[in-house]
Amino acid sequence: MNKKRIVVYVSAGGLSTRLYPLTIEVTKAWLDIGNKTPFFIALQNLLALIKNPEVYILTQGFQNDIFITSELKDGSRFSQNASIRYFRFFDETKDVEKRHITEGSGEGFINFLERFERELGDAVILSMNVDNLANFDPNDMLRYHNMFHRGRPGVTIGVTYWGDRPDINQFGTVRFDEKGKVIEFREKSPEPASLYINTGIVMFSPEVVQFLRGRSSELKDLGGHVIPFLLSNGVSVCAYGHQTEGFRQIRDWVDFGTIEAYLRANGNVLNGIYDWFEFQNYERLEGDSYSALVHKNSFETLKDVLKNGKVSLKDRSIIGSGINLIGPVSISNAVIGHNITIGNVEVSGTQEYPAVLLDASTIVNSELRSSIVGYSSCLNAKDRKSSMGEFSVIGNNITVANARIDSRVRVADSRYTELILSTNKYEIVYASNNLIFFVEKQSSYNPFR
Repeated sequence: MNKKRIVVYVSAGGLSTRLYPLTIEVTKAWLDIGNKTPFFIALQNLLALIKNPEVYILTQGFQNDIFITSELKDGSRFSQNASIRYFRFFDETKDVEKRHITEGSGEGFINFLERFERELGDAVILSMNVDNLANFDPNDMLRYHNMFHRGRPGVTIGVTYWGDRPDINQFGTVRFDEKGKVIEFREKSPEPASLYINTGIVMFSPEVVQFLRGRSSELKDLGGHVIPFLLSNGVSVCAYGHQTEGFRQIRDWVDFGTIEAYLRANGNVLNGIYDWFEFQNYERLEGDSYSALVHKNSFETLKDVLKNGKVSLKDRSIIGSGINLIGPVSISNAVIGHNITIGNVEVSGTQEYPAVLLDASTIVNSELRSSIVGYSSCLNAKDRKSSMGEFSVIGNNITVANARIDSRVRVADSRYTELILSTNKYEIVYASNNLIFFVEKQSSYNPFR
């Protein structure tokens, strides 16, 4: 069987509004998980598995253009044979001010197929998102793709078993027969097609371009429009990642596009679920009740303060470089970033949903529970402890003092009020001292209830 080459297509667009306020100033692709850049490490692992990897990255928006291209460059830092090509969406049929704006993932994907049809040749296209982490083998997926479609134009949807979790309606669901043939695909439906979800890891035979050419204006979304259109027009569509003899599964998949999923992704890394997630410059510090990965620049400091009781560690934690301790600290199931100042604080989460303190934040006289403090932000208190409930979020570059932040409440600088409300996803519950406290209009499932 002829093994075609794999070309990786990555869409790095969108505003990531479900992660507000964390992604107002920082692109989702560069939002740290486990003190590392997840997109970089995941791509590094993927390209190590593909021979002579070729990557096409659709960037949209200033942040993605700057952050992604400056860090990944031409791909040579991954391997000598790797190449990365960046491009922006362009549709000459739109008004000038809208020609570089896609209205959905499907529009960008079809634009990619049409623009690079000659360069792609007979390559199989592996489409992925920047906000996914998973354990999977692209070569095994290609082997399944080739076996199932046998030279016919085809689509292979990477699926993973989700079960009857209450949030299953937030994903595309796939129904397939015992051989893996897809019978039905439903995108974010209150009545799922099955208990298997689409991971966004999808393989396309190059011939699908003939079905999609010229249809970018009508097939806006990759999951909601492109795949159902191909399925209804006789294109062979199958599901990869279910229990098929001789093939692997897609395991430990997470789309970190929501606050809950972002914390879950940190939990996966904290628990060592991704063995490809490297921790260079970290050392393990262990005791009877704890196991922590500590950056070498903080290792001796932590050892010393553990002896004098200034710090108490429990369960699992990741602790970055440059930690500055100004008082007693209790840490349990937490990801502590770099250059953190912390004192008289209890930071705790669960193994599935750890607490996360992003780089250069300061936390004093406070309690945090499975919550997030953004980059260069401060949470402090004088008369009584500040506190953060489960899934609460403090945005980047702000100071919050003497506050009790209830579960699922998010805090941002008031200058972003109009931007946040324009998403039509949030409502303001309180405003004070140039800060706004806001919540989702329809709060999603809370696993702590």
